[in-house]
Amino acid sequence: MQPWLKRIDHLICEVPDIVSTFEVLTRRWGFPEAWPIGRFWPEGRTCGVALGGANLELMQPDSGAPTTPRLSAIAFEPVDLSASSNAFVRSGIAADVREKWEADPALLQLRGLPAGAGPQLICTNLVPSSPSAPFFVCAYAPLLKARLSPARLGGPPADRLSSVLLRGPDASQWRQAIGVLAEGPELRIEESDDLDIELKMSSGPLDLYRLLSG
Repeated sequence: MQPWLKRIDHLICEVPDIVSTFEVLTRRWGFPEAWPIGRFWPEGRTCGVALGGANLELMQPDSGAPTTPRLSAIAFEPVDLSASSNAFVRSGIAADVREKWEADPALLQLRGLPAGAGPQLICTNLVPSSPSAPFFVCAYAPLLKARLSPARLGGPPADRLSSVLLRGPDASQWRQAIGVLAEGPELRIEESDDLDIELKMSSGPLDLYRLLSG
């Protein structure tokens, strides 16, 4: 069976202070900027850094921000969005298709998109709704897909993301919904009572708490 998901596109990390986190990761540790800080989310600000192979989206909610960095979700690039939707259905996961549009010229400019062209489609997402899951499918509009690709952004000078470990109570259902990715970084899914997402770089585990406090 052909893969319906191409790769891990980005990972979402909720943070207590997006400005300081972004500066530490880009200036001190050398991760390239994927996109700058902006109110790209109705309830908070986001930005992105390139890990090499996938991006890390930092998100600071307006309320309820964590006291330490918390990886909360994985976004996959689809090979085919309808095939991904069918896979979710087969695994028993209902999902909603949501288009994200942007009309604010300032936010379009921050994204590197033409600011005077009117509202533009940012992405089409396939989001699990029942039961909820710590992942979704994100199909970027062509201009953004090219702008945010690993080939363009690269990654940290001497390191890159090699694998992601997803642990949780519905591992078997998640495996069925996700299937086998067409490209790396590697994804492993393990059964656990608690939800946890761990990142491993080519040099070893990526401990965000240590990076940000060290």
